[in-house]
Amino acid sequence: MQEQKIIIETVGTVMKKEDLVFFENQKNILAFETAHAYPGYNGIVPQNYNPNSLFLITKEQYLTEEVFIHSQNIRKKVEFTFSSAVAYVEYQNKKYPAIRIKDLKNYSFIPELINAYMESGIGFAKKSSVKPFSTLIQVKKEFCLEPLENDCYKDNFDANMSYFEIPDHMTWDPFEKIITDMKYNNTGMTYDAALSLFYRANKVVFAVRIYKEGLTEQELLELKGQFYRRL
Repeated sequence: MQEQKIIIETVGTVMKKEDLVFFENQKNILAFETAHAYPGYNGIVPQNYNPNSLFLITKEQYLTEEVFIHSQNIRKKVEFTFSSAVAYVEYQNKKYPAIRIKDLKNYSFIPELINAYMESGIGFAKKSSVKPFSTLIQVKKEFCLEPLENDCYKDNFDANMSYFEIPDHMTWDPFEKIITDMKYNNTGMTYDAALSLFYRANKVVFAVRIYKEGLTEQELLELKGQFYRRL
């Protein structure tokens, strides 16, 4: 009998550093676009991500389930695909609530999408002049994970993303220091890394998310080993 594949469908968060630029839009709301889809690639994106991730800044902080339900209903009405998540953008020592949009195939869909959220009751912050900036982003999102050996996971939403567990919660600065040291001492592998956590029935799993095109399970284990040696 063939062994049944285990798939974990859950929710959690991803935290990463992003370079953001103001996104001009017909609705005149405050919105940002990532300057690089995956900054860990030093601006070299392995695939064509166009548009990149968009962050639509909301007037207030909406409940995660409220945004999920609105997004689910909008997907039934529009004739294009997109993915969405609740996000927070840090700017000038303040955290702004946002809806993160990605996987759009064309910029022309954005006005209709913004209008759909507005019609569903979501209010957005008004446009203001903001220069490009680098900041921490936190995204609350859905996960569809396939467990691998040694507390590693494959992302079934994106084949180029993988995860390995870490023993405890980390803040960004020590995490970034470890990743920077790993990259400095391992010039042969280019990847983007982020902090993550997701929920299981009896625990919160703390993890590192690795984005690398064609990453093998062995390479993931090597990165995990490098990370653990620096804890």
